[in-house]
Amino acid sequence: MKRNESTVLIFKAAVLALLLLAGPAGPAIAAERDLRGGLGLQANPLGLRAEVEASWKWSISRSTHPLVKGAHVAIGISDQLSPASNQTQLWLQVSPLAILDIRAGATGIAYFGTFGNLVGFRGYDSDFRDDTRKARSDEAVSGVGRRFHLSPALKFRAGRLSMRASADFESWKVKDAPFTVFYEPNRATLLNSSGDSLVSGSSVVLLDVSRNRAEKLRVGVLHDYLKVWDAPRNTRQRLGPLTLIKLGERRFGGRDPMVSLAVLKYLEAPNRTGIGGFVSMSFSLLGNKGR
Repeated sequence: MKRNESTVLIFKAAVLALLLLAGPAGPAIAAERDLRGGLGLQANPLGLRAEVEASWKWSISRSTHPLVKGAHVAIGISDQLSPASNQTQLWLQVSPLAILDIRAGATGIAYFGTFGNLVGFRGYDSDFRDDTRKARSDEAVSGVGRRFHLSPALKFRAGRLSMRASADFESWKVKDAPFTVFYEPNRATLLNSSGDSLVSGSSVVLLDVSRNRAEKLRVGVLHDYLKVWDAPRNTRQRLGPLTLIKLGERRFGGRDPMVSLAVLKYLEAPNRTGIGGFVSMSFSLLGNKGR
C-alpha cells in the first residue's frame, strides 16, 4: 500500500474514532459558539491572508480535576483567502484532557493560478525559488485540490509559563493537474499532484510578562518545521522570537483582539535563506458561553 493511501485510511479511521468519542454530552449542556476573524501578513515568502472561522464546543466533563477540567469536543468550519488560493475546511476536535487536543479535518482548495503558483516542475529536486517561479508565472494554471489532516497537540501551563507542541499529518492531492510535481503556496514546498503526504508542526514556549498574569503581553520562542516524506531534501526549519499582545476586551469591532508577531531565521530550507516571519491579528466577532 502506498504511503498516501495509508495516510487516507488512517485519517478515516481517526475521524470515525473521534466521532464515537464525541457522543452527546447530555441535553443540559448547550454549545459554546464562536465566530472568529483574522488577518495576516508574512515575509520570506511574501503573503497575505484573511480568515474567518465558526465553531461550536461542548463540554464533556464537569470534573474540577486539573487534568480533565475543560475537556470538550468541538466542530467548526473555516475559510482562508489569499491572493494565490482559497481554502475551506471542516474540522472536528476532541480534547479529552486539559493537556491534549486532537483535531481532524478536510479542506477543499481552489488555486487561482496567480503569482507563479501551481506551476509544474520536473521533480522534487527542482529549483523552486521565488525568482524561478516568477520567471515562469505565465505557465501557472488554476485548479482544485484537497487536504486531509490529523493534528495532535500537547499543551502545558505552570504559573506564567506556557508551552505547546503540535504536529499536522497531512495528505494532499490536486485534481487533473497537467504536471507531476507542483509548488504548493500554502506549504511553500513541492508536492506530487497525484497524491502526497507530509508532516508539519511547531513548538512554542511563552512567558506572561503582564501584570497579574492577565496575558496582555506574552513573549517567547517559536520553532516550526515541515517535511515531505518522499522529499526529505526539502525539509524546512525556522526558529525565532514570538510576541503575543492582547489589545483589550473590545477593539476594531471585535472582542479580545490578539496581535502575534514573529521573526524567524531559516535553519534549513532548500529555496530560502535569511530571516522571515509574520504579523497577524485575530479577534472574536460573536460568541456565547453555552447558556
